[in-house]
Amino acid sequence: MRKFLRSFIALQLVIMSMSSTVFAQVDVKVKVDGSEVAIDGTSDHALQNVMIQTWNGDTKYYIDADKTDVNGKFNFKFKTKENLDYSGKVNVGGELKDFQFSTKDSSSEIKVESVKFNKNNLEIKEGKSEKLEVTITPENATNKKLIFKSSDEKVATVDKSGEVKGVKEGKAEIEVATKDGNKKDKCIVVVTKRSSGGSGGGGGASFKPGKEDKNLDELKKELNSISLTGKELNIEKIGDKEIVTVDEHKIASKLKEAENIIKTMKEKNKELKLSEDVKNISIKISDDSNKNTILRLNKSGINYLKDKEFGIKLSFKDSEINLPYNKIKNVNLYENVEVRKNAVKDNVKREVINSMSSENKIVSPVYNIELYKIDDHKKEEKLDMKGTKIGVKINNSDLKNISKNSLKINFYDSKEKKFVALKSKYVAEANMVVSEVK
Repeated sequence: MRKFLRSFIALQLVIMSMSSTVFAQVDVKVKVDGSEVAIDGTSDHALQNVMIQTWNGDTKYYIDADKTDVNGKFNFKFKTKENLDYSGKVNVGGELKDFQFSTKDSSSEIKVESVKFNKNNLEIKEGKSEKLEVTITPENATNKKLIFKSSDEKVATVDKSGEVKGVKEGKAEIEVATKDGNKKDKCIVVVTKRSSGGSGGGGGASFKPGKEDKNLDELKKELNSISLTGKELNIEKIGDKEIVTVDEHKIASKLKEAENIIKTMKEKNKELKLSEDVKNISIKISDDSNKNTILRLNKSGINYLKDKEFGIKLSFKDSEINLPYNKIKNVNLYENVEVRKNAVKDNVKREVINSMSSENKIVSPVYNIELYKIDDHKKEEKLDMKGTKIGVKINNSDLKNISKNSLKINFYDSKEKKFVALKSKYVAEANMVVSEVK
């Protein structure tokens, strides 16, 4: 019987232990007098940097920076255009606070009388998505801002446009509400199991690039072309460690570019649906395989990503790690994130080799990849890797007369104390084997 080669990457999974946390508070009060706006804020951050921006649609109207006083207070005064609705955000020492205000004449405001889903019951398969349409009455209401939420995001999620995605079998309630919460409607979503042997949906679609919509392929290439790389990264080498950091303003700039690319592509194809692995900012790190690499994302950068519902794709010389939005959305406002990729010690490599059956062979380096969140007091909490997508690049010289579709990525389950082969797919365009940690 011919022996098949199996590619290998070792990942440690742990059960996440929850710890109690205390949240800092930022409060903002806005006063409007015609075109004049006064913003008074309070916070728990004394003598910290404060950044503020306001916008209407895609147009930025006011951007400024200052510091809080010894009591954590701050204020901004400025003039802006009248008869517009504005959104705003302040960043106080890395903690973000959203706010809204209007320079319209409140006496002429037309209030929303009702909001109504196009359906109040929806059945959807795991991994599939469907958009719920909302009718606002009257059509000429002044503020049509809507807020969507799911009663159980482990069963079904909903984005800010009303697109619902089935996560796992079960029942959840999707609610839509006006900005003030006075008018609401609900839809009961039943998620059913995905049929075995089918084409799948959601993230699984990314493993079938030959069947993807051409516009989606083009979108991925364009988003990949604006990767953070080279001089855009801050790299510090300490012994056998390489520590990589990214300025949060560069992340914000790349997010703006990415949003413009997505907007342009959606104008070409209004039915285009984006899976989690598409909406990400790519960071390319030219690492040495013998070095331990740490990517540090500070809290401000993480909050920018969360605000736009983007994830991160890390591209190394021999592998990729895709952290989707769902992996970082629950990171708290004051927490940083680290991705640590370490070359394992020789005794661990021997353990890996001895654990494999005789018909398998390891054809890629063995790595330990871990995900951490770290608070301001340097307290670390290791996060599980479930939902993370992993890619391992292949050396064709190792694969003579071998079926590439037989390649598997393995990870070490520290709870079960055993290596598990992940469901994997060979992607010819990237010459890479890809898998999702379940």
